[in-house]
Amino acid sequence: MGKNNAAYKQSFRIGATILLLLFIFIAHIHASPEEIKKILELPEKDIDVGRAALILSKDAFPDIDIEYCLKFFDNMAMGVNAVVKASIDKVSIEDKRIGSMNTFLYRAGPWNRAGKDRNMVFTYDEKSVEDMEPKALFIPNMLLTHKGTCATMPVLWYILADRLKWDVNIVRLPGHLFVRYNGAKLANIEATANGGFIPDSQYIKDMRVPNKAIAQGVYMKSLSKKQFISTLMVNNAFYLIEEEKDSIRAIKYLKLAVQYDNTNAEAFNGFGTLTKNNKHLQQAKELGITDHKYSDEFYKKRKNVVAKTGGNK
Repeated sequence: MGKNNAAYKQSFRIGATILLLLFIFIAHIHASPEEIKKILELPEKDIDVGRAALILSKDAFPDIDIEYCLKFFDNMAMGVNAVVKASIDKVSIEDKRIGSMNTFLYRAGPWNRAGKDRNMVFTYDEKSVEDMEPKALFIPNMLLTHKGTCATMPVLWYILADRLKWDVNIVRLPGHLFVRYNGAKLANIEATANGGFIPDSQYIKDMRVPNKAIAQGVYMKSLSKKQFISTLMVNNAFYLIEEEKDSIRAIKYLKLAVQYDNTNAEAFNGFGTLTKNNKHLQQAKELGITDHKYSDEFYKKRKNVVAKTGGNK
């Protein structure tokens, strides 16, 4: 990626500063559906998706200091912006921003220096394909380990882009998320593959997305911030059932999720399963819910995209 000296040095300083930050832990306070509901009641423009993701992560990481982590996100966003300014690539501003974000997150350099011979470079946790630990569904796990999943890598990309006021949305697929940059030539950003591009048609084919679900806005639709938060709450419900055997709070999350997103088929399905309510199970079917079964080609192609983008070097 091209650069001019002043902006490059600024990027170096920001990267060297932010990536030495560590989490400050506070008293044990779990997330609560009531707390996230206060965010969902805000106007869309006033919602901080980073704060929402961190609040929800408290179920798995009750010691996390929300305000400290938000400053961490702010500094990361500053680092990304410095890389944008340093770039002399002759492309559209949207494509320049995408390239800069991918560089900052996935390629080692002065922009993400974290000490001598160390960089904060995020990579996909290949083990999660077959056996994902429930904690890996939450953003702090990725920040602490530098390894992410399809539940966290696009979320971090989205959080930073939102702080930079870029025109981006999260897009939902069966058990998967990706980022869409509106107006960019290669708009779909596959964060688990170093931010490489995958066209809609390929996602639909490889993830076996039903036309019915696409037509009803369940999958492949650019989500609002409230729909994004609704999607994350399904992960909280899963975590509470798997790790804490707390069906009461899980149900509260799912009830809230369907209240704020009537296209969230997976929330309806979970809600119906836990409450033994056939009405909600039927709603999930009518929306076109599908299993998380991807073609073998999907994983091969994802690895090919990683190789072509040359990340993690």
